[in-house]
Amino acid sequence: MDSPVVLKVSPMEQAQQKNAVLAAQYERRAQQGGLIHGAFRLARAQEENRNIARELERTLAKKSEQRKQRLEQEKLEQEGQDDGSNEGTVGVYEAILYRKPEHVKKFMVSAREYDVQHRTWNDTELPASISKMESTLTWCFKDNSHPVNNAVGNAQFNFYNRIVPLNKKIFMASTKEEKESLHPGIQAEVEAITSDVSEFVTNLMNVLYNLYPMFNCEEGGVILQTKLSDLFYRPFLAPLLETYNFLKEEDLTVFRKYVTEHGQDDITSFPNIKQKYQLGDDPYQAAIASLLAITETCSPVTKFKLLISFLETICSCVKHFYLQSGLSEEEANDISCLGADDLMPISIYIITRASKPELISELQFLYDATHEDDLNGQEGTA
Repeated sequence: MDSPVVLKVSPMEQAQQKNAVLAAQYERRAQQGGLIHGAFRLARAQEENRNIARELERTLAKKSEQRKQRLEQEKLEQEGQDDGSNEGTVGVYEAILYRKPEHVKKFMVSAREYDVQHRTWNDTELPASISKMESTLTWCFKDNSHPVNNAVGNAQFNFYNRIVPLNKKIFMASTKEEKESLHPGIQAEVEAITSDVSEFVTNLMNVLYNLYPMFNCEEGGVILQTKLSDLFYRPFLAPLLETYNFLKEEDLTVFRKYVTEHGQDDITSFPNIKQKYQLGDDPYQAAIASLLAITETCSPVTKFKLLISFLETICSCVKHFYLQSGLSEEEANDISCLGADDLMPISIYIITRASKPELISELQFLYDATHEDDLNGQEGTA
């Protein structure tokens, strides 16, 4: 059984939806009177949304083409290896990563047989479907002898052993020239590893959908994805991010200098932030906490959710401040509807106050690890 299909709007379709909302807000405010240059601001905001959508569609097309080329190359490599002489040598890691049907089928048979022989609890004893799903995942991932647990461990071991030698090369490079000479090779390896990790997790999820059909629903897919993301990346994410720090060293250096100079600046020192969005003393603490949390979890799914919610949290901070100041719900909603012109300088302030230069590496990793389908809609805009 295939994994559930989630329909998503394209970047341009999402831009059109946003523009329709903006137009409705403009009409409402125009009826109330007092709008000055409102039509110009509306047109500018709508064009801004369309420009973002166009850029995102170009990014999606580029990622799609890169993935297509990589899969074609992998197929050619595997066809060259699969001449019949190594039929018994393919491990579960390679079988799942390269989607080798016969080997994946054998793995699924062994997993089902293990479940039948060793499960000590009955599904009927778990009336709540969420409890049933969570118990099943606990069974798969915590039983050291379970084939699924072995497949995860085998993949973690392989990825860790691909990453650590890169860090050793980086550590041994003592001069700027040596580091520069390493850069292209490390870049290619890191991109390949990140792509393979993402591909393996996606393929393993499809295997689990087939093994346990209970996950073939929206709620089940979220539970499975969250659990697998949290578990799978733990052993090797830290050393992988170290390689990203090396690749982004120039950007990190610039950012560290900026944070050193402005990390404690008051929000009034950021001239592009309008006074109505300065929000008094120590503003936007919830948004700062949301941003810092990205670096504190080893789950890419959780990191991604925090990134998506970041801009929403900024708007929530504005709304909360003005509700506390005595505005009505409708007035607070209006003033907290921020456009990109306002969100960008506020985001710069928050990132500066967070004082985490490593966010640059984290965001690059999330971009590389994210499937192009997930870059549609709100996720892509974030």
